[in-house]
Amino acid sequence: MMLLEDMGLLDKARIYGSDLNEDVLETARKGIYKYRFNKEYVDNFEKVFNLSADQTRTVRNIDHRKYFTIDETRDQIRMNSFLREKPVYAKIDLVKDQNLFFVNFDLIICRNVIIYFNYELQNRVIKTFHDNMHDRGCLLLGLHESILGPCSSYFAKDDFFYYKK
Repeated sequence: MMLLEDMGLLDKARIYGSDLNEDVLETARKGIYKYRFNKEYVDNFEKVFNLSADQTRTVRNIDHRKYFTIDETRDQIRMNSFLREKPVYAKIDLVKDQNLFFVNFDLIICRNVIIYFNYELQNRVIKTFHDNMHDRGCLLLGLHESILGPCSSYFAKDDFFYYKK
């Protein structure tokens, strides 16, 4: 959402967040996270928004407070309200549910989930993603995840991204 905002596209986007665990969804709604646990993400923010690719010079000067505040004494990162309130949140079980949002997606980000599924279940979930994506929609999986088996023919892989064929 920060990248979309930076590009002037957040207002045009519909964002959906889902998880099987209602506590995780409630944390996302509140937008309060442990600072020490997530400090790496703050460092990544600086790399993405403020440093050149070779990290030798600042290319922009975007203050993180545009998106979140840090309170080190409380060990908290708090997302600003426009980021907390933008997504529609829903509890979804990828094993049982098809698409509770009733929309087709341009981008699905499903990181570090299917790695825990067996081969058959992975393909069933990937097929569900495929069926609920626009043509040339994009799927982003976790670093150690990939599409294997019959569903691999449904996507063209480009680096970390899978594009619907």
